[in-house]
Amino acid sequence: MSTTVAGVCTQCRSPLPRTSPFCTRCGALAPTTASSPADPSRAAPSAPVEGGPAVRLPHDAALGPAFDGAVVATVGRRVGAYCLDALTVLLVAAAALVLTSHGVYAALAAAETAVALVLWEARSGRTPGHALLGLRVAQTTRPYAPGLGRSLGRAVVLGAGHVLLVGQWAVLLSPLMDRSGRRQGWHDVVGGTVVVDVRALRRAAKVPDQPAQPLPIPVPEATPPVEALEPPARPFPHPARGASAAPVQAPSTYVVTLDTGEAMSVSGPGHVGRRPSPPEGEPCEHLITIADPGRSLSRTHARFGIDGSGFWVEDCGSANGTAVLTADGTVLPLAPGERAVVPPHGAVRLGDRTFTVEPFA
Repeated sequence: MSTTVAGVCTQCRSPLPRTSPFCTRCGALAPTTASSPADPSRAAPSAPVEGGPAVRLPHDAALGPAFDGAVVATVGRRVGAYCLDALTVLLVAAAALVLTSHGVYAALAAAETAVALVLWEARSGRTPGHALLGLRVAQTTRPYAPGLGRSLGRAVVLGAGHVLLVGQWAVLLSPLMDRSGRRQGWHDVVGGTVVVDVRALRRAAKVPDQPAQPLPIPVPEATPPVEALEPPARPFPHPARGASAAPVQAPSTYVVTLDTGEAMSVSGPGHVGRRPSPPEGEPCEHLITIADPGRSLSRTHARFGIDGSGFWVEDCGSANGTAVLTADGTVLPLAPGERAVVPPHGAVRLGDRTFTVEPFA
């Protein structure tokens, strides 16, 4: 697993452990110092990072190295999470029945709540039951949120069990028959998901770092005072909005090459994603649609443009994050709304997809 930077999640601001490749609260990818943008399951082993060594949590062989620190959830906790979710739906239906005195409205409220839980799970891998019991639904091979297609597949199988009145219990107990070690139920197999226990990662996130205190160095009285050095600037940041850019003549046209080999020229602002659409009134000259069977991209994942500093990219609050990569492998994760200039021979990572940016010759 790639070494993660201790800090907070750029999406939900929850604390992040050094060993987690994803946020255990919202499912967003954790910022990394070095990783493989296309396949996190092949990332490099943990290594020490600034502020202290990385502590590697136990590895679950059934899940693979991308899930370091997480373990396969037990059937008991999964059933408990289902019961909590079912209780949530029943409480909403009961409240609607008390307020309206109509069974039809109560049924509609229950159905809408169930749909909301499916959408929440698709976006973050969580439901109220999962959040309370420290569980998370992820894709089978990667610690990403499952996405709408996978969550719908799970919901259809579980919903079919409800039609048979007690069939949902057969679905919930079906992980006991899985011999792979992942405890995948019938709905997991159809959806291509696995349920993991992330409590260990959450506990690791709450342990504060204990950096070693440097020993004081005696300074002779005759030594003139030394000016404090400024902290190093963040790699290739984009100028703050409203600030004047440096008077550097940057190319006016760039070539964007997707990881599928498709290339296009860009000479103005635009948006990129699974099905991008610009906000009303925002200038947009280019819409780059990327086919994404793995559902790691948001509909409008990021925006981009060209100014005096060069080609810049900005995250639009995507589910799986945006990062700028340099030719030497340095990674700059972007917070929602944060811009960064793509350096020469650099690339941009959107979820688990990438594209390169080069000046138009």
